[in-house]
Amino acid sequence: MKIQTKPTQLALLVLSVLALNACIEVDDDSNDQVVVALQEQNQILSEQLTESQRDNTVTFSGVVVDTLTGEAISNTQITAKTASGTVLDGQMTQAGQFSIPGLPANSSVEIFVASGDDSYLGRVFYRNTGDSTSGVAEKDLGTLELSRSQDVNITVSDSLTNMPVEGLQFIANSNSGSGASENDFRHLSTFDPATGSYQITLPVDFNLDVVASIDANRDGERDFEVEDLNFARGTQLVVRTARLDDLATIFVRPVASIELDEIELRLSIVDAAANVLSGAMVSVNDANNDVTVGFDATANQYILTASVDGSIRLQIPAFSVDDVTYQSATIIIIERSETQFDVSISNSSANNFYTVERADSVELVLQPRLMTAPNTQLEVLLVNDPALNADNSLSVFYSQPISVNATASSLVDLDALNVVRGNDSSTDLVLPGTTLISSSAPVEVTHALSLNDTKLTVTPNTPLDGNTEYSYSVANVRALSSGIDSDFFEENNVRFTTEIAVSNTPFDINSLRLDNDNYTSAGVAITPQNTAGVASNPFDSNSSVRMFLPEDINQLRTLTLNQVRIVSDGVPNTNFRAFNVVQNGQPLNTSKVYTVASARNENVDRSNLTRSVRFGTSLEDGLQKEYSTSFAFLSDNTSSNENSITFEYAYETKAGDVVTGTVTLPVL
Repeated sequence: MKIQTKPTQLALLVLSVLALNACIEVDDDSNDQVVVALQEQNQILSEQLTESQRDNTVTFSGVVVDTLTGEAISNTQITAKTASGTVLDGQMTQAGQFSIPGLPANSSVEIFVASGDDSYLGRVFYRNTGDSTSGVAEKDLGTLELSRSQDVNITVSDSLTNMPVEGLQFIANSNSGSGASENDFRHLSTFDPATGSYQITLPVDFNLDVVASIDANRDGERDFEVEDLNFARGTQLVVRTARLDDLATIFVRPVASIELDEIELRLSIVDAAANVLSGAMVSVNDANNDVTVGFDATANQYILTASVDGSIRLQIPAFSVDDVTYQSATIIIIERSETQFDVSISNSSANNFYTVERADSVELVLQPRLMTAPNTQLEVLLVNDPALNADNSLSVFYSQPISVNATASSLVDLDALNVVRGNDSSTDLVLPGTTLISSSAPVEVTHALSLNDTKLTVTPNTPLDGNTEYSYSVANVRALSSGIDSDFFEENNVRFTTEIAVSNTPFDINSLRLDNDNYTSAGVAITPQNTAGVASNPFDSNSSVRMFLPEDINQLRTLTLNQVRIVSDGVPNTNFRAFNVVQNGQPLNTSKVYTVASARNENVDRSNLTRSVRFGTSLEDGLQKEYSTSFAFLSDNTSSNENSITFEYAYETKAGDVVTGTVTLPVL
């Protein structure tokens, strides 16, 4: 920007700056005196603004009341804290009324209200002071509600031994609002060996969740099964204080001690004349096994043992006996009650739904349908979820025997990033000055046929990456009976995401990265010229600041950040915002984005991408987790010009460790 002016016009220009109450950046070598004068004026304005913010304060006022009656509580004490320290320490209220003066504007405040005679349970309130444009701003908080306390006993017993279950920790939280110090005010239980119960002090008049983890090793699986599912929520025992009046013993049993019922399945496969058919293969994938059996000539049946866990599925692929071909069939056995099973059969010429008595040995009968012509339509019977298999393999069951060529089965890593720059090679058809970006990459697989060639299994040759999206495809499956090729939708686009892999590297709060994506880092160009050798000349401009999360975020069960301070070009400002970044082991408000190092003047071809790309960050090329919020509008942090954001943080790892503190993150 060029400003054509004379020194005598400087006063008018400064008045304009004052009227706008803003700072102007000037880059003009044609009038150094004007530039110097404006820069000095900018510094004066910044100092005046900072001093004004320090002088402006907020006074909170309100009244402490009984949440049940709404009446004021006179015998209470108020303690108030900000990030800078304690503002009020144990101030007694007057007829429940209180006043907290001298609070900084735009600041988070922790207000703890305690009962002088312990008749009410102490409670913490998190509030923000908001703006104070001049002098002292008085703000009415209204009523702060307290409840009388009650001592509660919670008994958890092993249903197999009727003995108390020790080692749990029941937790409740009655705070109002949220803040980094929440854990300091939690209601915690203690175990009393004499009574075999957990004792916890809770507010009478608040309806709270009292929770205890039943996942000791934090693997996402319960260590106990809960008999009354009203007390179960995921991997937690949950007691609602509204149910305390009729609270009975909570019975659980260790998962390791749960023995699934094993039953013998005796399947008779017969034709229309009730003649036994012996050419089939029967497979079952129950809770513990993947078993295939043939015909038992002694019993004239197909006999196998399965573990019952809600339901059992039998697959009978198409087969031939004496030149007669029978269609495939599926038998599903579902627990109807403690004494009965429901049996559902597909492709049966006889009764396809009936109920049998539950016993150690269950008799089943199947009359499969005839495959009346060679061109009988080939069908997909079942496609598994690869995410549920340890090796992430794909299994597809077909209605008749098939063949498949070596290239028909494929697996694609949908998250893979491919970057081809114009100066990488002279033979890749990407011209200098251009970068080609695409996603996805093939993964080598092996396929195999089984069950009379009616089951196709596709397995990755190497272990897959965790928390990554993949897609299987199977094309040109040929029915052996007809020689006709078919291409099915069911198994031609099987998308799944692999499980999150939790690393062993300790989580470091400093691994959170703030980046303004302005093509510079510490004020220096990240990529100074494009792939054609033309200088890009990026400048350290103010830009939207985003947070990028490290892979080790997968170690956390919760992460809360309270933004308390922003430093913009060396000028500090109090700025409070609260963010729940991780909850129940899952990052919130995050999206996957690609980061690619590129010059600002590079021509980028990204027509085949389905995700967003950040080109001007300081991160390496790859897939990143980006928190979907803009934190500020800042330039780079440098040794001479600070740009940073300070957070109060609290996180709990999946191992159960709780860590709190304050961290200042530079803008990269």
